[in-house]
Amino acid sequence: MYEKRKQKIASSAAQYLEAGETPGAAAICQPQNQAAQAVWGKKPYEQYLVTATERNLYVFLISPFKNEVLAKNREIRPLETVDARMDGPRAVIGEFHLAPMPAEKHLPGLVEFVHQRHA
Repeated sequence: MYEKRKQKIASSAAQYLEAGETPGAAAICQPQNQAAQAVWGKKPYEQYLVTATERNLYVFLISPFKNEVLAKNREIRPLETVDARMDGPRAVIGEFHLAPMPAEKHLPGLVEFVHQRHA
């Protein structure tokens, strides 16, 4: 179920990539501070699709109602300017501090993909 949802969301993002780019590794995440709030009983309300191409890192806000990305809330960073590392189960990709959703298993692969292409 989760992978099917992620595929639907990722396919909605493909139209907002720069010309000639194909999405690579992708993960659904939430802001790190939001994940910490979930421990104390507050439900997370923002989710992001984070994906990388050979040239850029994209962070899209996901619409909670449509299971697709919101084009107006798109962040793009050239991969050569973005450092990426895992911090325990969380990721630090550039200025983004992200926690994976509970069923997400691809965040370490995304971080490795970005890290390999960092100049």
